[in-house]
Amino acid sequence: MRNFKIIIIFIILLLTFTLIAEDNFHFAILGDRTGGADQEAFELVVKEMSNLRPDFVVTVGDLVEDGRILSDWDVPMETMKIFECPVYYIPGNHDIYDEASAKTFTEKTGNDPYYSFDYGNTHFIILDNSTVSNYDEMDEIQIEWFTEDLQMNKDKTNIYVFMHKPFWANAVAEGNEDFMHDLFKEYNVDAVFTGHWHQYAYNEIDGIEYYLVGSSGGGMPAENDELGIFYQYLWCKVEADKIHTSLIKSGNMFAKDLVTIEEEQLSYNIRKKFIQTKSRTEDDSKPDELNIEISIYNDTEKTINENIEILIKENWIVYESVIPVSIQPGDTLKTELIIIKQGNFFPLPILKFVYPFGREKQFIYEKPLNITRIIQSTEVKKIPEIDGMITKKEKKGAFVVDEFGDEEGELSNLDKTQVFFLHNDEFLYIATICTEENTDSLKADFTGRDEDVYYDDSMGFLLSADGNVIYQFYVNPNEAIWDMRTDLKENKYDKEWNGNFEVQTRIFDNSWMVEIKIPLNEIGFNEDTKEMKINFRRYRPYDEKAAFFIPEWRYNSVNSGKLRLENQNE
Repeated sequence: MRNFKIIIIFIILLLTFTLIAEDNFHFAILGDRTGGADQEAFELVVKEMSNLRPDFVVTVGDLVEDGRILSDWDVPMETMKIFECPVYYIPGNHDIYDEASAKTFTEKTGNDPYYSFDYGNTHFIILDNSTVSNYDEMDEIQIEWFTEDLQMNKDKTNIYVFMHKPFWANAVAEGNEDFMHDLFKEYNVDAVFTGHWHQYAYNEIDGIEYYLVGSSGGGMPAENDELGIFYQYLWCKVEADKIHTSLIKSGNMFAKDLVTIEEEQLSYNIRKKFIQTKSRTEDDSKPDELNIEISIYNDTEKTINENIEILIKENWIVYESVIPVSIQPGDTLKTELIIIKQGNFFPLPILKFVYPFGREKQFIYEKPLNITRIIQSTEVKKIPEIDGMITKKEKKGAFVVDEFGDEEGELSNLDKTQVFFLHNDEFLYIATICTEENTDSLKADFTGRDEDVYYDDSMGFLLSADGNVIYQFYVNPNEAIWDMRTDLKENKYDKEWNGNFEVQTRIFDNSWMVEIKIPLNEIGFNEDTKEMKINFRRYRPYDEKAAFFIPEWRYNSVNSGKLRLENQNE
């Protein structure tokens, strides 16, 4: 009888210990690996996470560079074998592109694109937003499943939701309505975890903790601890109805509110909006003497007292390289300076400015001046035959661009690229010659119209008559074209638009070239048009190098490039 009592007590203690263990556990969250994977950094993060012995690991997506390529899964999945615990995978936009890659994701990870599971007193929900740009585009079947899953598990002690893209961020930053946030509130969701942006941020809204997990090995801007830009992972401990998180960088731990989404948005706006430069020519007889207009907006609550620095190389002259400024909160500083080009366009002068903000933080802005670059197309009576060749006579008569920069405004170190321009009343002719030491290394996977040509070796173009309606297209060595029409004023993106272009490419021993014949009326031009806004680039995927006409690649960059249609009869 005494032995029976001892057994009963032992069973009770064992059950109690099991319940306590299930209500107190650790798990780790792994950030993005792709967008320029640093495998060495990724392995370091994974090894450190494994050494902490989590009960399980959850990813936030983007494990592979291109989920459609089966071999891309080999290296990261081999790395993940170090974990001696379950790993729950979330699909990112690099993992899933279409139905075929969704099946590959399931085959490689053992997880469906969306699913849920329980661990102890906690319910985990994994959503798939890999191929959409907002909540409204998510398929109704998944939303219905998600709502039903929440209803069935609303009484769980903890509910955590995971998805790749941080659709919550703009709603938080801009105060917009968010129907998913309303669902989270209604069904007692405790925390939401996302990735995708390769930078850390955290906010608590209406009692829900929102996390943006930074990179665990994917490409990112220059490392900055104060802005949460470093290789990292999130360590999570659940105790009953509480979650305690630690942001960890290779042996260091940071406070979870290191960067709020407002600070992340501010750092973005400093780079993209609050500091602006543009150029103009005062005297047409002195085209290399430029007036640079600089504006800086102070979006903080303190006066900014700093210096504007202009950093130049020998190809530019500036008479005032340091400008002291004082900017009151809410004010915009406007100042001007003169620069003179005395050689190549690249490298460009750099504007450096230390922008203090927030909790004793600072953002070091260091970006090329936005200098308008003007070229011209030569008028001809007859456009050359589109046959993948350009004759010596045609080269000699055409206007050629052979100087390109990188995104930092330095001279591009990509192999030589030449772009030739000719036109008549009806057509714009563009020929490009891309030098390549070994054309066997060319990547040209796509052959169909509007396939993802921009992932291949390619030439990309942005053309516009007014800077608002922009025609964008890419051509790869297979003559495959991807194109679309964008109306920035109306915020419309017409991916179904197809330009009536005539294209021919040819691959040689040490180069590849493309000829393009574009009807001017296809891209919004008429007989009175004398100038178009333009940017173009060459992209080489095997070493992820690019050569830019204007050293950035976004729609507004066309406003810094001008192609004048020269009329020989004028």
